[in-house]
Amino acid sequence: MKKIKTVLVAFVLAGLTLTSCGSDDNSGPATPATVVGKWTQTRTVTKLGTQAETSTPYEFNVAGCDKNYIEFATAGSLFKEQYFFKNGAQVCVEDTQATGTWSKTNETLTINSPESAYDEVYKIITLSNSQLVISFDTQAGPNTLVTTYYFTKI
Repeated sequence: MKKIKTVLVAFVLAGLTLTSCGSDDNSGPATPATVVGKWTQTRTVTKLGTQAETSTPYEFNVAGCDKNYIEFATAGSLFKEQYFFKNGAQVCVEDTQATGTWSKTNETLTINSPESAYDEVYKIITLSNSQLVISFDTQAGPNTLVTTYYFTKI
């Protein structure tokens, strides 16, 4: 009987040891997503009133050049809209289309750049370390036009 108790206690202790041990190799907390960085637009989705959504791929990248992008500098200080084009010698050239400032408060992203197509106050739909989806509404007669931009981080 004493042997059975000893074996039973050994099994219970072994079971507790195996189940109570977890991985201590946590890589720490996940890096919080931020808009800081360079983002290239992939598509635009529009929806007017109750009509079906229309999705349009971003088609303004020049073949053979880097992708156009927008950049949010640290602490909301600077917003840049960069484009690439080929000059007369067919060499890719980077051109700053617009600069301005930006700010983020909760789920709202504000871009202040009058020369930029992105000069707007946006609702942040998705923000991860690799994807940014922002949206804004405008009134088009009796309907609301919702425009949503999709970006990937570069």
